[in-house]
Amino acid sequence: MEDYQRKGGSPEDTDGCKCLCNGLLANIGHPQIRRMGYVELPIVTSGNDINRIARFLTDGKTSYSAQEVIRYLLDADRDHAEKGE
Repeated sequence: MEDYQRKGGSPEDTDGCKCLCNGLLANIGHPQIRRMGYVELPIVTSGNDINRIARFLTDGKTSYSAQEVIRYLLDADRDHAEKGE
């Protein structure tokens, strides 16, 4: 935050924001741990597909793996190939 302000940023502009790098590192099990014990939480990076992740959260699941996404993408690619797309 101090660096952001030093470079001319306004503290109000940071409300609800978090560091992308720290969030991505938390995603792979390496969260930043601050002096007062705060542990950086993972971040969701689904872009415009946020509404489409529900297909991976069936039967009460609250998380999904990269393997499930890759399997889905490969199946979709195979479907397009079979249709000649």
